[in-house]
Amino acid sequence: MMNPSKADSLQSDGTVNKIIKYFLKPYIRPLNERYRRIDDIKYLNILNLLPIYNSNSIGLEDDINSIISVHGYDYLQFLIESNIQKIHDVINESDYVVLAWGMPEKFPLTLYFEQAAKVLEKLVIIDKDIFVFRVRNSRARYHLTKHLNPPHPSRCVLLRLVRVDVKRFYRIVPRFTENS
Repeated sequence: MMNPSKADSLQSDGTVNKIIKYFLKPYIRPLNERYRRIDDIKYLNILNLLPIYNSNSIGLEDDINSIISVHGYDYLQFLIESNIQKIHDVINESDYVVLAWGMPEKFPLTLYFEQAAKVLEKLVIIDKDIFVFRVRNSRARYHLTKHLNPPHPSRCVLLRLVRVDVKRFYRIVPRFTENS
């Protein structure tokens, strides 16, 4: 995902709570795999594309500038590379991967796309069950945003999972099976 909005050391984030509640259902049927049930989830790891916490994602650019001014570019690079390595490690250990990072506002899109591409690059070469959320908001139901990114689960209703493949050139493509 992107960034926890209200979490701190004493309270969880509303979006995290929503995801936990979703996965506590007795079983989940992916939208495009009607006859498949997912009922073996034991652990839930939620990771962010960026290793910087700010309750308001609009402030992330200022946070990046502060890190650079206080610690330098090398330290920021170390943080970002360590975060991607942690994401890759968790992907390796996971049975299922759900992509849910949305699209940030007022943020350097080159950095955002670079981090998303590093996650997708890993998923192109690894054999994992990959999903995105099918969501509903006040305007529509969808499982990819207009920019073909997985929707962030914060301001919507989580309807189902949609199984996807990650193809070359970092394309997230819904998987259609014979059972769909």
